[in-house]
Amino acid sequence: MAQANHRPDTGNSDGGRTERRWGLRTSLRIPAQLHSSLGEAISATVLNMSDEGLLVETAPGSLIATDTLYTLRIESHLNSQCLPIWRSGRLAGLAFSLPIHPAVVAALARRFPAIK
Repeated sequence: MAQANHRPDTGNSDGGRTERRWGLRTSLRIPAQLHSSLGEAISATVLNMSDEGLLVETAPGSLIATDTLYTLRIESHLNSQCLPIWRSGRLAGLAFSLPIHPAVVAALARRFPAIK
C-alpha cells in the first residue's frame, strides 16, 4: 500500500478555490461510480484516497463538473458525498463533504490494491 503525505498544495486552483490537502494519501485502483446531484452517473477509477478526499480518473468521454455535488459509490463499501476541487482532462480531485474514517481507507486499500 503506497502512501504519500501531501501538505498544502496551492498549485491547483479552479474558479478561485485553491486545493489544500493535509491527509495521508493511499494509492488504490478502485472501480467506482460518481452520481451527480443532477442524476448523471459517471464511471471512474479511484487512484488515491485519504480521509478527506480522492483522485479519480473518469472513463473516456466523461467529464466531472467542478460546481456539482457528487455521491461516490464503491460497491457496498462506500457511499459518500464529495465536491470536485479541480479537474484536468480525465483526472479530478474531490473533497469529501464529511471526512471518512481512516479504517475505511485502509480496508479499501486491502481490497483494491494499486497496480504496480
